[in-house]
Amino acid sequence: MIFLVIGAIFRAIAVAMAISVPSIVLITGTSDGSSITLIAALIAGALICLEYLNTYPSMLEFRDAAPYNRIRYLSALIAIICVSTLFRTIGRWSDYSLYSEAHVTFEEDAGAYDQKDAAGFIHLNALRLKLLAARKRRMG
Repeated sequence: MIFLVIGAIFRAIAVAMAISVPSIVLITGTSDGSSITLIAALIAGALICLEYLNTYPSMLEFRDAAPYNRIRYLSALIAIICVSTLFRTIGRWSDYSLYSEAHVTFEEDAGAYDQKDAAGFIHLNALRLKLLAARKRRMG
């Protein structure tokens, strides 16, 4: 019984690690994305643990082909690590870039973006809609 519990916990940790590897390798993700990935990894790990602790399979019957599952798992894990490493962005910087940390948010921009600047665009867009409505009234 103890080996069953240890095996189930080991498999749950292995699956949770496979799910969370891209979030660990791709450091550029947001904290929300990392949190969602962690929750998904924990849920998947719990489901795998419960599946292996049951006497009979409840959701999927994948316990019969253990060597093949290990090979599939290892090949999938290697593929996940390789793809995540390939798409990892180390960081780029250019003196000619127009990107500014101060302008990427509208909430905590310390005055970099003035909300009043949008008024002209809103009035210009509203003019188009007013003309369209006037034409519809004229046409009947």
